[in-house]
Amino acid sequence: KAAEPKEEPKAAVKPVAKKAAEPKEEPKVAAKPTAKTAVEPKKEQKAPEPKPEPAKLEKKQEEVEEEAADDGNAFRPGDYVKARYHKDNSVTEAIILYRKGGREGADQEIYDVSWDEPEEGEQITSVLVNRIQLIRRGKKGTPEFDNVPLKPGDLLWALYLEDQKWYDAVLEKIDESGKTPMYTVKWDDPDPDTHSTLVRRDVKLRLRKW
Repeated sequence: KAAEPKEEPKAAVKPVAKKAAEPKEEPKVAAKPTAKTAVEPKKEQKAPEPKPEPAKLEKKQEEVEEEAADDGNAFRPGDYVKARYHKDNSVTEAIILYRKGGREGADQEIYDVSWDEPEEGEQITSVLVNRIQLIRRGKKGTPEFDNVPLKPGDLLWALYLEDQKWYDAVLEKIDESGKTPMYTVKWDDPDPDTHSTLVRRDVKLRLRKW
């Protein structure tokens, strides 16, 4: 018999190692520029104002007292006060006109005052010093008033010369250019006239507006 050919042994195939998949790079997103925040300047802290020393306050009070007593009177013309009205004992604002009399430096001093809202028949009242309370000092050196002081804007009772009766009016102007001051008033009821010019005795204060 013919010899059968021998089969050559097959070479073993080596397994190929698999490569791990490389991670894909994600596309980079461009960073948005951040807006710059303006740096606020630091506020300078103000130094606390020094409190007035007690000695200085006492000195000011002394000056006020000396100023009030420089003429020997408790009050002087132009002082704005509260005074007690003799008819109903009410306390009402008024202006000191002058010292009328009474013993100096005692409770018997008497002052004439002009009420802010007087009665028509009592424009000026004499009041004892112990029934008067100071609100604020008037200007130093103010002369004594010989009548109720008036200013434009004050509400008045004024005499209408045609019928010799008193009516409500407003003081619009004071003309002091001549020897006799003249007072221009505007009537609340403008019939038949809207305005009149009068002398001082023909106007009375109804309500002070200053």
